[in-house]
Amino acid sequence: MDSYAFEEFEKDGFPVISFSGYFAGEAGQVVNKAVQTILRVKKKNRIIFDLSGCTIISSPGIAALSDMVMTVTEDYKGKVYLIGLDKSKKMLFQMTGVLENAEIANSLEEVILKAKSL
Repeated sequence: MDSYAFEEFEKDGFPVISFSGYFAGEAGQVVNKAVQTILRVKKKNRIIFDLSGCTIISSPGIAALSDMVMTVTEDYKGKVYLIGLDKSKKMLFQMTGVLENAEIANSLEEVILKAKSL
């Protein structure tokens, strides 16, 4: 099994999930549980995904991330912000349709400003 980790924290009241390592299907399942807790228990529907520490994203990882984005945006009428994307991750998310339902930002501070203005 390849190594992955994620950290969940709040910044100015907004949930942030920071990924690191290899994001595959197993990682997606674990992170999805955290997302479900944020949505159902914490009652927050704007989530920030920080992918700056994510080295590789597999096809099952993309599928899991896409499912999480759709759950937040469609089922909970929320918003997902993606930060820490390099050129290849941006292209990957664009090709797979993830960016149709998520917004890219350059930094956590930029996201907080955008999210507070909604």
